[in-house]
Amino acid sequence: STHVAFAMKGDLWQFPFGEGSDGRFLVEGDIHGGRLQYHPRWPAVDGIDGTFRFENRRMEIRAAKASIFSSRARQVSAVIDDLRGAPPVLTIDGDIDTTGADGVRFLRESPLVDGPGAFTRAIAIEGPGRLKLHLTYPLADGARVQVAGDYEFTGATASVGKDLALHDVAGHLAFTQDGVSAPGITGTLFGAPARLAMASQADGRVLTTIDSRIDSAALARFVPDAIAQRLHGTAQWRARILSSREGTELTVASDLQGLGVDLPAPFAKAAGDARPVTVSIARLGAPGELTQVSLDGGTEARLARETVDGAERWNVALAFGVPVADAPRRDGVWLYGRLPALDVDAWRAVFPSDADAAGAQAAGEAARRGFELHGLDLTLDRVRYLDRDYADVHAALERARGEWRGRLESPKLAGSVTWNPAGNGSLVARFERLSVAEAAHPQRTQASYSSRPLPALDVAAERFEFRGHWLGRLDLKAQSSGEEWRIERLDISNGHAKFASKGGWRPTADGPITTLELSLKADNLNALLGQFGYGDYLKRGDGSLEGTLVWPGYPYDFTLASLAGHFNVEAHRGQFAKIEPGAGKLLALLSLQSLPRRALLDFRDVFSDGFAFDRIHGDVKVARGVLLADDFEISGPSAFVSLDGRVSLPAETQELVMRVVPEVSEGIALAATLIGTPVLGLSTLLVSKLLRNPLGKVVAYEYRVTGSWDNPQVTRISAPPPKAAAATP
Repeated sequence: STHVAFAMKGDLWQFPFGEGSDGRFLVEGDIHGGRLQYHPRWPAVDGIDGTFRFENRRMEIRAAKASIFSSRARQVSAVIDDLRGAPPVLTIDGDIDTTGADGVRFLRESPLVDGPGAFTRAIAIEGPGRLKLHLTYPLADGARVQVAGDYEFTGATASVGKDLALHDVAGHLAFTQDGVSAPGITGTLFGAPARLAMASQADGRVLTTIDSRIDSAALARFVPDAIAQRLHGTAQWRARILSSREGTELTVASDLQGLGVDLPAPFAKAAGDARPVTVSIARLGAPGELTQVSLDGGTEARLARETVDGAERWNVALAFGVPVADAPRRDGVWLYGRLPALDVDAWRAVFPSDADAAGAQAAGEAARRGFELHGLDLTLDRVRYLDRDYADVHAALERARGEWRGRLESPKLAGSVTWNPAGNGSLVARFERLSVAEAAHPQRTQASYSSRPLPALDVAAERFEFRGHWLGRLDLKAQSSGEEWRIERLDISNGHAKFASKGGWRPTADGPITTLELSLKADNLNALLGQFGYGDYLKRGDGSLEGTLVWPGYPYDFTLASLAGHFNVEAHRGQFAKIEPGAGKLLALLSLQSLPRRALLDFRDVFSDGFAFDRIHGDVKVARGVLLADDFEISGPSAFVSLDGRVSLPAETQELVMRVVPEVSEGIALAATLIGTPVLGLSTLLVSKLLRNPLGKVVAYEYRVTGSWDNPQVTRISAPPPKAAAATP
């Protein structure tokens, strides 16, 4: 103080004068950089530049300049009308030009934080504002400070946590020592107009509500890019914030009407449909924060956040059709419950495995925070995976030390699996049963294939079915070698046949391609055909097939229409059974039973009642599912047959030239009429030689066979000459 004036006049026995006394006591002066600490629990008034005056029983401090925290205060006064009062009462008034941070700091760092100022535990305010403050403080033990404040927002930003930020805030917030009221604060939230209201409740808590809309672009900040790209439209939402000394609770609710979600089930939603969702956060921003989500349709989630060694960690449970409260708490993200359908292929399209660097970085950050999938225990009524459907699947899988381990159980597959995603990935599986069905979309174009290398496989199945047919025991081992995926072995065996193969898969400019070198040996052809529904169409017999097949796509994309390659067929000592019309079409073609009886003339019974053969032999080429045969031979005690031409497996049609040389009694050929007398011992092998020269046409019945397998069109090309002509010298 640079100037102080003092005056005393009157009988000191009457000090401090007043109440009818004519004495006078006065001390007054200026203040520079003064501080008024009126209560130990309330913020002090600092930096006072003004005057003080004690006159008789009255104290008056007036400041033209002062500050509370870092905010400038104007027209501040502190007055006690009667220092001898019972008790004396201090009154403080001031106008404060403040930032939002200091405005809520005044409430947060005073006893009001346990009452009307409780909302400041969750709501942060930054930006300009003006606070008018009136405090009345009886200077007595246990007396409460009476407060009347009015905070005017002039463009500040109010934030709840890290995600809700109301910009350009305008309106008034009034508070007392008992409550707070803000019925009409406006601003902009996520680029849309928003309205905020605040009021104290009967139980002492402060309720803050926010109403606004949000569009898909704003939602993108809260979800992965892959999901954000599949959101469109806008939706209305409301937030409720309950604040008290025990903590803050935040609830956000929306019916999502107007927001479209182009995700697979169970999250797909048309924009016009309503699907209410509620997000509740208890102990917001405090240790033990807990988030619960409820989405109409039976989906619930629980998210708990904690800090471990200074790092933020999460344990998350996502439950379908069951209460999430029943789910145990585990580190990372876990899935529980039951779903009527899960399209894994569709979800793989949402989150492609060949993610870019940004995606990989995001995944690494999620892993660092413990916010990654660690396990699942799901029952699925229907699953689609690799374009194939599986029913009643139970999957119990857990991630440990970078590997996924667990068990899959369903009518079509059951066994243990281990998946290591490192590098190209590695799968080890031991199945009691495994069934691979027909693809749901077998005509899928090659453009849909990925060039990403396939994972290493070590798969065994005691009972293996392919497209509805039991095959036997499966043993598959394959691994990547550069860009190529090498199939070291793909073996299938049972009691009557063994299929062994090796090959590879590799990407090309026109799409990936699979090549397989195969060998099939069977000591019971009837049992082998019975596996494919053609039982008892062939009696006895053994055989083999060796060759190389090629088809576009992955190994499991095998289809007849795309098949190419070549193979050799060999069979011995068997007999075709009588095949009913419409059954065993390809076998009926091979046994010649599908041909009209009139075409077979005098030896129709040889074929229609069961053609016995000593040997079937032929080299066959394949192009787009069409078999190309050159001298495919069937020889037996009753006849020799040679087939040339093409057979379409996808279309079930043929274009063949068929030559038939009948034989009667053990090796006596009717074809011997070529020289006018029978030639004893003319074997089928010799006849086959004759068929390869012009003379052979004289002794053979020759036909052209076209049309479908069900309705073949047969045209005779040539036949043996009449017997009379044959007898002429």
